[in-house]
Parts: sequence; structure tokens; C-alpha cells
Amino acid sequence: MKTVLRRLAAVLIGVLVLLEELAWGLLDALRRAVETVVPFDTLRAWLRRRSRWQALGLFSVLLALAEGSKVAALALIGTGKLLLGLAVLVLLKMIGGVILVTLWQECRDRLLEFTLIARAHRIILAWKARVHAWLDRQTWWQSVRGTLRSLKDRVRGWLGVRRRAG
Repeated sequence: MKTVLRRLAAVLIGVLVLLEELAWGLLDALRRAVETVVPFDTLRAWLRRRSRWQALGLFSVLLALAEGSKVAALALIGTGKLLLGLAVLVLLKMIGGVILVTLWQECRDRLLEFTLIARAHRIILAWKARVHAWLDRQTWWQSVRGTLRSLKDRVRGWLGVRRRAG
């Protein structure tokens, strides 16, 4: 029974890691799209001047706001305003996510000076590596990845966007 529960926990954590990675990538793409309309240069410069404690404060406040927005959206859903609650949840998650991605990119080194954040970051990176190593050995995943890559290349071709090196 313990083995089954451990495997189930590993699969659930693996799925969460992949979803987090997918969400992070989508938020970064959204941030780049938003930056074409609203330049974040001033925000980025301001973030680069923050101390590690200020960066931690900003990061903590943003996470608290993100969690608070979930509660507010769930309250709207619970009172029968399903579409409004879902819209608020999605909108706030996107806005908060874009700002959080920007904050992480500009303040990452200062945030990783905190032992707890650095340890959590290492654990997440280790899980991602394990999940990807396992997935890379699966033939079905290789097929899915090839199909997605082909689809992305086609869409980029239609849009006239060149593939980034790397």
C-alpha cells in the first residue's frame, strides 16, 4: 500500500510540476505580448534597484494577493455568480502571474539568497528534471512532443514568427 501511495504522490507531484512549467511558459509568453503594448522597462528598472528584503516583501505581497483573489473568486462562484467568479479568477491570475514572472526574472538572485526559497527552488528543479527524464523515456510522450513541435512550427510559419534558438 505504501508503494502505491508513494507512486500516486510522485505522479501527482509530477503533474503539478508539468502544469506549473506550462503555466509559467504561458505567463512568460503573455508578459512578452503585453510588453509590446505596455513597456515594463520602468517597472524592471525599479525592481532591479530593490534590496533582497524588499524583493521578498513584494514577492510575499503578490503571493498573498494571488491567494486572496482565489478566495474572492470562489466567494463569487459560491454565491451563484459562476461566470463572474471564473472571469475574476482568470483575469487576476493572468495579471498577477505576469507581474510575478517579471518580479522573479528581475529579483531572482536576491530572492534565492533566502535559504527557504533557494531550497524550494532546488526541490522544484530536481522534480522537473526527474519528471522530464521519466517522460523522455516514454514513447507516447515523444510522439506528443513531436506533434506539438510540428504544430507550433506551423503556427509560427502562418504568423511569420521565427523560432527562437535554444
